[in-house]
Amino acid sequence: MKRTSVLPVLAFVAAAALLCAVVTAEDSVEASIKISPNVLALRSAGNWLTIHTDLAYSTVDFDSVTLTIGDAVLAVDRVEVDDCGNYVAKFVLDNVKAVVAPPESTMTLAGSLKDGTAFAGTGTIRVKQ
Repeated sequence: MKRTSVLPVLAFVAAAALLCAVVTAEDSVEASIKISPNVLALRSAGNWLTIHTDLAYSTVDFDSVTLTIGDAVLAVDRVEVDDCGNYVAKFVLDNVKAVVAPPESTMTLAGSLKDGTAFAGTGTIRVKQ
């Protein structure tokens, strides 16, 4: 009777388990975002900076979502659903004006979906006096 070594099988199973763990740990979604206004005049009147996403409203964990601008992290002030059923985040415009500077500002909206998957989307707007 021929003897078969179990070591190659165990090595394969261990490698497969490690690969699955790495893939699971890095699960994330890149969100497409549209920032409005796309040009922010610091002296202008207005109430909201609005960010439209391509994420289904019903899938987003609202409490996890933040907007990062430089070193500042802003909480969402208002949540809405658009006509396509997608998540929309609104931020008080004066809070945004306090942390942006000309000539432009890059912003990242990030959070989690209800299933625990992380998401992030980044966009840049022009900033002028």
